[in-house]
Amino acid sequence: MYFIVGTNTLGGVAADGQLCQSGEPLYSRGVVLGLSVVDEVRDLRERSKRTSATLALGRAPAELWPFFSNSDMLNHRSRYGPLATRYVPRDEGTPLVVAAGAAGPLEFEFVERPHSFVAPRWLEVDRPFLRGPLRYVGYRLALEPREGGGTRLEMELRWVDRYGWFPVGFAMADRMRRYLAEFQRIDEQITPGEEEAPWGPFLADRAQHAGAIDGLARAWGKLAKDPAIARAMAELVITAPDPYVRRIRPFEVAHAFGLPPLEVLAFSLRAVRAGHLDMRWDVLCPSCEGSATPASHLADLEPTVHCPGCDIDYGARFDENVEVTFFPVARVRAFADSAFCAGPPSKIPHVRVQLVLEAGEQRTIALDLPPGEYALRDELLGLGSSVPVTIAEGGKEALSVRLGERRSGEERLVLAPGARIEAENPGSSFETLRVQRRAHRERAATAAQVTALQVFRDLFGSEVLRPGLRLGVSNVTLLFSDLKGSTALYEERGDAPAFALVQDHFAIMSEVIGRREGGVVKTIGDAVMAVFTRPAEAVRAALEILEAFHQWNRARGQEEQIVIKLGLHRGPALALNLNDKLDYFGSTVNRAARVQGQSEGDDVVLSEALHDDPEVREALASAGPLEVTRFSAELKGIGELGLVRIRISRGTGVV
Repeated sequence: MYFIVGTNTLGGVAADGQLCQSGEPLYSRGVVLGLSVVDEVRDLRERSKRTSATLALGRAPAELWPFFSNSDMLNHRSRYGPLATRYVPRDEGTPLVVAAGAAGPLEFEFVERPHSFVAPRWLEVDRPFLRGPLRYVGYRLALEPREGGGTRLEMELRWVDRYGWFPVGFAMADRMRRYLAEFQRIDEQITPGEEEAPWGPFLADRAQHAGAIDGLARAWGKLAKDPAIARAMAELVITAPDPYVRRIRPFEVAHAFGLPPLEVLAFSLRAVRAGHLDMRWDVLCPSCEGSATPASHLADLEPTVHCPGCDIDYGARFDENVEVTFFPVARVRAFADSAFCAGPPSKIPHVRVQLVLEAGEQRTIALDLPPGEYALRDELLGLGSSVPVTIAEGGKEALSVRLGERRSGEERLVLAPGARIEAENPGSSFETLRVQRRAHRERAATAAQVTALQVFRDLFGSEVLRPGLRLGVSNVTLLFSDLKGSTALYEERGDAPAFALVQDHFAIMSEVIGRREGGVVKTIGDAVMAVFTRPAEAVRAALEILEAFHQWNRARGQEEQIVIKLGLHRGPALALNLNDKLDYFGSTVNRAARVQGQSEGDDVVLSEALHDDPEVREALASAGPLEVTRFSAELKGIGELGLVRIRISRGTGVV
């Protein structure tokens, strides 16, 4: 096990490249360093000087935790300088993070070990320094509920001075003072009982920037149906700190300001086309949720990505971990891509418990988790070792975990709320244990969802995957349509009038599909292939299309009648570049086309599996009187498949 440092000497480091005193070599530009520097934390902690303080706050620990655990923003607001970080692999476990910075003329470098924490109760971190006036700094924060409401906060700073003459105590007292002032400010600013946006208490004063916000909101007004969307985005871009401006998540903005998510996404796409914003495609790591290699265009995506922070390779899944985010162009808002803390817990909000154990350490902690689905992960064993965990009444009261040992015979663990984890690290270096939420991307605008929208396909038709690249989509709903009697239509009316009628029918379908969160993938003669990421919206679109053409036919003569045939199916597919358009390929596509072939006209045929989806059943139940018929059919090249035919009972429209 090893990590890399610069050319400064420390303890057992020899600038001539000789072995350090521990006998475990590490080489970097002629420097050798033993692992002992990282694993001497227990000794450093025991002989450290300490200062602590307590604070009574009005908000509950759960309300304060998202912001008090954001040491990146706390350091930034406390006017500490940015850090440069790099990752260094170890033989086992996750890589080490080495951070470097400066305090005035004094440069420093330290190892940012992972934080230990149990959200929302406590966190602590130990930082052994490789160079600078300090040899070690430790930080602990505890949030305890007060009787009658509120929180008792206790903060502790620990340090070991390297030289003896540097006024470290004064510096630590200053840091304590700045942090406590920031804690007090956040407690007073957040709204009790309401979920705050991640940037909530860190925004600049809106009143001081009112003119800039008003001007930007006016300039963006034509890009959104609702002026509140333009104002919300303007407010965020003008007043939010750099980390939240360089990675704007439209669904997060929508949630924070109470706006329709897809309308905020559509605004963002239009703002890119208008030159106000830019977008990128983040391939999220399944462990840390970070994006090490964002792509400016779909064509730049790689099928396999490496996360240096977790030292794992993982695949890009179009509907799972490829997310579109936005940022303003330089003339709208300049921002720096700087970090002020190398590994704050706020960067991994899906992780609710993270426990760092020293070599040979045994430790017991109590979980403070609401009922739900989680995963237990031993970082020494890697991503594939995750064990599903359910927190529920009646579960086990305690769980023993020995790091580095795989659990056998247990497919799922059920733990009671407040259960204890008794963890042991038998290894020779510190290791990490995590408990994390299993569903934590509800506010990610995935590539599958974005590229399915008609507004995206209209604005960014040239945004495609590079030739030959195919990315998996776990679940996509496809709609195929056809015109009944289209051959006779051309024969009876002539090419030009029939073509005009077909184009009118395309316009009606595109409008409905776009309004229902879908997008037209392509037209084939007089047929349409459309894609949706939400099956219930696909079914609603199909019913609205039937009703739209029913109304069309009522208002026109016999020679302009349009009878539409529709089919829907869902399943996994491959997203790919076909004829310079984003298209889909696979058995799901073939089945959807074959399902449409069973339509008789003025009806929609669903595969039985799609019809039985709970959200689809709910959509159908709220759609007004329908005629529903189950049947099975032999589909060419597929075999027998259960199907459902749906017609609208005429006399009432679709609700």
